Amino acid sequence: MKLSSVEQAFLRQTIVKLHLKGLSAPEIANLLDAKNRHVQSTIKKYKEGGWENVALKTMGRPIGSNKTLTPQQEHEIKETLKTTQPEKFGLQGFLWDMRNVLALILLIFQLSVPHSTMSMYFVRWGFSPQRPVIRNYKQNPEHVRKWVEEEYPLIKLRAKEGTACSTCMLISLKAKYIA
Repeated sequence: MKLSSVEQAFLRQTIVKLHLKGLSAPEIANLLDAKNRHVQSTIKKYKEGGWENVALKTMGRPIGSNKTLTPQQEHEIKETLKTTQPEKFGLQGFLWDMRNVLALILLIFQLSVPHSTMSMYFVRWGFSPQRPVIRNYKQNPEHVRKWVEEEYPLIKLRAKEGTACSTCMLISLKAKYIA
């Protein structure tokens, strides 16, 4: 089982204290159920640099380091995504997808952000992929209802009789997706 950084620091301090009391490395390893190699390297670090070398140290990369965008840039992008559409910036589509957000960052900040990094930003910001509703934002629900209930059945009937045009088949396919 892997020890936390606090537990590791405590183990190193205990190793040094037992060594200062006169115990040998194999005795300490046996007593603490640690590897002899770890005990020897801890004692060596203590002899080279004192308690400072065996003290608790922060591990890993510092928080916020190696980020592509600054917090201010992140905030600006989030607000832009919430309040505008890609068309305003000359981008394609009316939804903020990965491609459009990457293009926006390149346009505003002249920064190229990898897809994987942008995915992590989306998760951090609480954005999730959404399936768009298949509906024209300018459509009139009353006209659609009238067409589906009145005109479409007539087209369908003419298609069965063979008097409808071939383009009506395309219309019938589109009707399935209008809601």
